[in-house]
Amino acid sequence: MLIFMFTHLSLTTFTLPFDPVLPVAPDTAEPVSPIDHQRIMQEYINQIRTMHNRSFQLVQLTLDSPIRDIPSLRHSINLINIEIDSVRRQLRDYLSHVQTTRIQNRDVLLLFNALNHTSNQLLYLEQLSYAISNVEKALLLGDFYRSRQATIDTLDAAEAFVS
Repeated sequence: MLIFMFTHLSLTTFTLPFDPVLPVAPDTAEPVSPIDHQRIMQEYINQIRTMHNRSFQLVQLTLDSPIRDIPSLRHSINLINIEIDSVRRQLRDYLSHVQTTRIQNRDVLLLFNALNHTSNQLLYLEQLSYAISNVEKALLLGDFYRSRQATIDTLDAAEAFVS
């Protein structure tokens, strides 16, 4: 009896929640003009650069031994992470408008990469605040600077594309 019920039950009767990583462009999305796209992208680039620079200011605090104010450092890291999440949501919304335009889509995806690299910087920075040995600190600093350079390279590429 159970086999009969499940074999005759249509899959369309099930509604599964679907939360895509990248949204599908709605049919009614208005295209974004190249001039508006350039302006919007530059605003996002500037926001990401600001967060990126703030993370560099914070890494300087971790070089003190011992770190003077760890709770304040971690709070600052958390604030930047919240800002990254906010920009990521805004970019996801904007992507739904430009998803049908390949060049504009590329630009937005590059900014997602820059946000990921900036987020990684903060991860290494937070781990650095927990590090005890100098070897561990040196390794984490290396990871931090690689993520920092990846952010710079990605933002420079995005800026060159939208110029």
